[in-house]
Amino acid sequence: MTEPIREIIPRNLDDETKKMLDFFSETLEEFVNFGSHIMSWDVEPKTTGEENIPPSMLFRHFLDLIDSISILVRNGCGDTSKLLLRGALEVMLQLEYLFEKDTHDRAMAFLVMEILNEIKTLKKFDPGTSEGAEMHKLFADEKLMPAPQLHLKEDLKDAVNKKMKLFDLPQFQKAYAESQRLKTEKVKKPKWYRYYDGPQDIRSLAIHLKMGTFYESLYRKWSGSTHGSDVYLGKVTHNDVGGVDIVQLRFIRDVQEVVRFSLSFTIKVFITFISNRIPHKKTELGEWYKTIQAAYLDINTRNFYSVD
Repeated sequence: MTEPIREIIPRNLDDETKKMLDFFSETLEEFVNFGSHIMSWDVEPKTTGEENIPPSMLFRHFLDLIDSISILVRNGCGDTSKLLLRGALEVMLQLEYLFEKDTHDRAMAFLVMEILNEIKTLKKFDPGTSEGAEMHKLFADEKLMPAPQLHLKEDLKDAVNKKMKLFDLPQFQKAYAESQRLKTEKVKKPKWYRYYDGPQDIRSLAIHLKMGTFYESLYRKWSGSTHGSDVYLGKVTHNDVGGVDIVQLRFIRDVQEVVRFSLSFTIKVFITFISNRIPHKKTELGEWYKTIQAAYLDINTRNFYSVD
């Protein structure tokens, strides 16, 4: 196996750094562990309709992101953790908006948008549609890989028709009608929260929820890391001979900040989800928080390291 250049990729951490990162990671894991109990409690919702799918799946996705951050944090990966934290912020905002009011209508808007996206995907796989013909031509022209195939039990057109028939069901009709209104108004690729004159984009959503500071300080600040455009800022340092050095991989500078926000977002999601889905479990949430309060406050108040 090829040995890494330690100055570029320091895989063997010193004991103190490893201890710190383990503490960060284990605290995140504890939050995810409690989240798994919340998922197990959320089995008897007030209603039994499809509107229960979006909050449960958004919550699961949020936990998955935080769990993945814990893995990166344990290995000192500060920059790549930011990508997942931005995703967690988006999910938190969506959950807050979902439960703000009109939860049933907003949940059905979420589902209608998902079904419409599935239909678009199916059409792209079918060379008999304009969307499919365009995609298959792209693969044929570039010759980088064979055009993907969907192995369905039914014909692609039948699969699309089955999806479309869902919109004839009473519970889907209102949200589907709203999707068609947005289409006639030429609103391009609206998010589900755009339905019923909602926020137009993630920034507007954050401001609507009075969380615009999170957007400005995290989402916008770290957008370059996500899109690959921030390849310079924070990645080079001046050396003693007047030149510059490229910062190592697994640079831990922002790890504690990522963990702080991850924990804060998770607590907010827990409070919102339990309050709206399983309010009788608020006592369990309070009792659990007492067990992790010391670690939470320690991470949020103490500077575990300093980087020049």
